[in-house]
Amino acid sequence: MGRLSDLWATPYGLVLSAKAVGVLVMVGMSAVVWRRGFRLARLEGVLVLLIIAATGALAAFPMPPRPGIEFVVMATVKEVMNETLFTVNPSTTVGEAVALMAQHQVGSMLVMDGTRLEGIFTERDTVRAISQAHDAPAHSVSSWMTAEPVTVGPEEPVEDALKTMLDRGFRHLPVVKDGEVIGIVSIRDLAG
Repeated sequence: MGRLSDLWATPYGLVLSAKAVGVLVMVGMSAVVWRRGFRLARLEGVLVLLIIAATGALAAFPMPPRPGIEFVVMATVKEVMNETLFTVNPSTTVGEAVALMAQHQVGSMLVMDGTRLEGIFTERDTVRAISQAHDAPAHSVSSWMTAEPVTVGPEEPVEDALKTMLDRGFRHLPVVKDGEVIGIVSIRDLAG
């Protein structure tokens, strides 16, 4: 099905052709009814019903796939993730973490204890901390972080990672392979 002419040989194409002819006839009938009065109005009404039936029939026949669509390869998280990791340790203060996020222009910091992922501290955690405690900048990030965050594997399809983010309300997912954090992916990375 590589050429446009092949579309018309399918049931979808035949119904689409009939609908197109019906619309053209209806336009012609409208001109006649407008010029000669309402004697042909019933016929035009029947034609409208036939076009509505053709539209319903089109819905019964799926649009044939375009050539090459079946060969599209889904992107993986590895292809869009950021391998530069911005980390803090659990005892880093909220104020220090916010300053680092601003300095690096990122929306999250991974909270690491050595090579172990303890949590993630995000812009949302900052807002929550400051709105609930006037001295939050002096608190440790471990008090406000999301502990044991949901992670994603590098080979996971981008669509699955995006669905996880949307379903769970996340904007950032650490990328983990064999227990080691190898990157981070943001909703902007996945949607762009």
